[in-house]
Amino acid sequence: MSAPTRPAATRPCLSVLDLGVHRFRSLRRSGGRTIGRSCRAAYGVLPDSPARRRLLEQVGLNFATTQPEDGGESELLLFGDAADEYAKLFGTPPLALLPDGKVPTDDPPARQIVAALIDSLLPDPVADEEPVKVIFPGGEPDREFLSRVIRLRGYEPEAIDPAEAFAAASMPATGFRGLALICGADRWELAAVLGGKVVARCVAEGGTTALDRRRAEDRAEVVYERDGETYLDVDACRRSREEFAGTLLAPQGEEETAIAELHAAALGELFAEAAGRFSREPSLRHIHKPLPVFCGGGAARIAGFAELAERELADAQFPLPLGPVTAVKPDDYLTARGALILAELDNSAAPADGTTAPLAAAA
Repeated sequence: MSAPTRPAATRPCLSVLDLGVHRFRSLRRSGGRTIGRSCRAAYGVLPDSPARRRLLEQVGLNFATTQPEDGGESELLLFGDAADEYAKLFGTPPLALLPDGKVPTDDPPARQIVAALIDSLLPDPVADEEPVKVIFPGGEPDREFLSRVIRLRGYEPEAIDPAEAFAAASMPATGFRGLALICGADRWELAAVLGGKVVARCVAEGGTTALDRRRAEDRAEVVYERDGETYLDVDACRRSREEFAGTLLAPQGEEETAIAELHAAALGELFAEAAGRFSREPSLRHIHKPLPVFCGGGAARIAGFAELAERELADAQFPLPLGPVTAVKPDDYLTARGALILAELDNSAAPADGTTAPLAAAA
């Protein structure tokens, strides 16, 4: 007798997976509630020993074991939030699962941990090949690997544009019209959004992590792992940025001044390139009503970021009429919530002619 199977997916897509470089997140609408899950996209490697195993078990941390290919001693792996919070206690730094926004091809443990974390974030599907909206990092090879992992969980992944998800969550009051400035860990992006759709974009790879790495290099900020191997303590510089006490327009002291200068330079480079690109975009040539600017991402949480962005846009002589520049209220699930909005719109009743209702009209 064959095993029973779930029916093919006929219910609306109510699941979202946001695979950010710094954190993985998921949202699911269930029983009138929205359920969110989140974990740090990091792992730590510890030498295996009975004492370390006992300690990890006593504090209730999940861990995995691995055997190096060279036949050396086995190792213990911490992953997710445990790696972020506890790895340094054992003399090892938390390592990014998606360095530079890419799935590592030469790090089998990292790939296995990515799969395990995705498995933990997605609940059991209610139907075979249930659709899930996914905000992917990296390029096409990364998307293929991550899609296979998601399909093994019983879902069918559907890629969604992160800028359009951001617009869905942050621009309802403007008819989903404006410029989206998204300062993520792996890339900074300026996207022109009209009616909820991106019509032009400019991307600067590296993102906030690149700024933190540059600051770590300038400060010679390192942590020491076993065997004398050193790593830049990028996390220490990330925390300094996140704990920025002043404002980017009036930094206090050497550290804040260095952080402000890095952000100003990154914004200036992005806006200068975007100005040239957007001036050649046909769909933007007849824009007369000012476009409001919405800023999101980790960098946008620093006081004075919106004012700094406004100054750099003016210096770049941006070719479009611009409205107010606003830092979106901090929300760890902002882009994921926008993706969930788009998922619900996709599954709402379509017009009789079979076309998809515009986002502004559906709202």
